[in-house]
Amino acid sequence: MPVSGRYYVFFQMFFNSREYHHSNRVAVYADNRILLMIHKDMPPFKENTGFAGGVFFLAAGEKLYTKAFAFDIRTWMEPNHCYFGAYLI
Repeated sequence: MPVSGRYYVFFQMFFNSREYHHSNRVAVYADNRILLMIHKDMPPFKENTGFAGGVFFLAAGEKLYTKAFAFDIRTWMEPNHCYFGAYLI
């Protein structure tokens, strides 16, 4: 983050499961700590979306990134399907 402060952090993911029943999770991290997580329990060949957001104190220089904990799914990496961001409040 450019400056320390309270940030509203948000993200959305769009999933498409494949052949098996899966428990899919995607998280937003700030450095090594989990800020937000979407957890979707999905049957085969179904689509689903999830959104999460919250307010967190972030220090200057912390980096945000996402990580998926899922097997045999497809995420739609287009701007209107998957996104994340933060803004200083």
